[in-house]
Amino acid sequence: MACLLKWFAAALGVSLAFSSASAAYPEKSIRIIVGFPAGGTNDGAARVVAEQMRGLLGQSVVVENKAGAGGMIGAEYVAAASPDGYTLFMAAGGHTVLPNLHKSMRYDLDKDFEPIGMVCKSGYAVVTQDSSPAVTLSELVDLTKKEGNVNYASTGTGVLTHLAGEWLKQISGIRATHVPYKGDAPSLTDLLGGHVNYAILSITPSLPHLREGRLRALAVTSDVRSSALPDVPTIAEALNVPEFNVSTWFGLLAPAGTPEAVITQLSAALDKVLQMPEVEEKFKSMAMEVSRTTPQEFGEIIRQDIDTGARIARSIGIQPE
Repeated sequence: MACLLKWFAAALGVSLAFSSASAAYPEKSIRIIVGFPAGGTNDGAARVVAEQMRGLLGQSVVVENKAGAGGMIGAEYVAAASPDGYTLFMAAGGHTVLPNLHKSMRYDLDKDFEPIGMVCKSGYAVVTQDSSPAVTLSELVDLTKKEGNVNYASTGTGVLTHLAGEWLKQISGIRATHVPYKGDAPSLTDLLGGHVNYAILSITPSLPHLREGRLRALAVTSDVRSSALPDVPTIAEALNVPEFNVSTWFGLLAPAGTPEAVITQLSAALDKVLQMPEVEEKFKSMAMEVSRTTPQEFGEIIRQDIDTGARIARSIGIQPE
């Protein structure tokens, strides 16, 4: 009996120590890892959240960019990080497509992460230089068929902009070669420089160039028009293909095994941030819409989107590489 009591006291001591450690969270700086370069939509969403979470959590929250492989480098880094709540990942909807396009991956989006909550939703646009002779999407289709040797930019191989571009080619007969980049910023640079004929890009980083008249948006990829580009039709409208719909979300994940108390604390802080009027306005100015979820709801969305991404990939004939 004495041994049993001693064991129970020791076990209780460990439990109390763990509870105390969780209650003290956070005790140091928190990092939000972004799998794309600075200046893109994913990066912008992370920085809006980080700025406001600092005050709520009482510690600095910094954004680090670990770009490459369509966001997989950043995801791999966080999946392998200590599950203590100090290294988080700003995931994008495109990450749910990657498992269906790559034969070997070093992480499982569903099993190797704990969902914290969705942050916002956004869409993409088909964009050309303002000097392009194509003023509408139909004209771009005709132009590529006549000229051939046309190329288009996306934000990486296997990401949603790539899928949207290949799906657009399939339904319209566009003849164009895919040129992948490591995010929106380098895609924009080469589009502005005339190195690609058109691009499928996030609306947010494209907006300044669209407003300045340097670029032209021909269509958006979502099933509804963007509030930031109300005069730009959807691809579904422009080409009369009602089934076309590609959009994305952004949300916070932690490594699997992160204590439930820490996830709860981070989720509560994120929810408070997303209810701030200034945050809603900031996202709106970036052509994004605030989207609040519980960790459980976010996890279910991720699982559903992995299945949806697989169906889209199969329908347009993209095979895992």
